[in-house]
Amino acid sequence: MEKIMGKSGMKVIGMVLLAYLLAYQGSYIALLLLLGFALLVEREAVLNFQIGQVLVLRVLYDAVLAAWNVIHRVLSDLFEMFDANHDTVRGLHDFNKNFGTVAWYVFIVLLVIGLIAVLSSKEAKIPIISGLTKKFFN
Repeated sequence: MEKIMGKSGMKVIGMVLLAYLLAYQGSYIALLLLLGFALLVEREAVLNFQIGQVLVLRVLYDAVLAAWNVIHRVLSDLFEMFDANHDTVRGLHDFNKNFGTVAWYVFIVLLVIGLIAVLSSKEAKIPIISGLTKKFFN
């Protein structure tokens, strides 16, 4: 993948590395613009898939956190409504902090797995994420 040059003269690996950086920073607009550039100008299947995979990973991470936030709020309201034990409420809040931390580390590990594959000039096939990306791009 390292030797592949896009139609604009930029290396594909450089654009994929930029996508990983943007996903780490959480910059959706820049990531979407990069994907749009890849889809409309470059029209390179490998590039489209790699940037799409990074975007799917970032969206999935944020969706998991948002879903957990809703569940946490509902459980907190139920515990408050039924006047639950303070230890139970404290345990829920501790679990909430730990869940966010674990989700972040899983996100980082998946990013690093993909980044290592890209830096070794292979296509990154991030576990689970590559299957979801194939469904979106086909």
